[in-house]
Amino acid sequence: MKATILGTTGYTGMLLARMLVEHPEVDELLPVSSSKAGTKVYEVDPGFQDPKQKIPAGGTLVDPEEASAWDPDVVFSALPHLE
Repeated sequence: MKATILGTTGYTGMLLARMLVEHPEVDELLPVSSSKAGTKVYEVDPGFQDPKQKIPAGGTLVDPEEASAWDPDVVFSALPHLE
């Protein structure tokens, strides 16, 4: 299964990414961040284990425009709420 997380760099997004990268049903995980696109996941979360294993592009966060062409099976939203 291919999974995408919108808002990966927040607390909830990073916890979710850690869980999904270990999940046996998830083959690929696309971490999305509009503010930190191009940054390696392990630079944002040093506790993240081996992001290259399931994250395409060498474990790099991608921007939402790139993610729209990825065609995931499931999308998780960990975006902040707006007031």
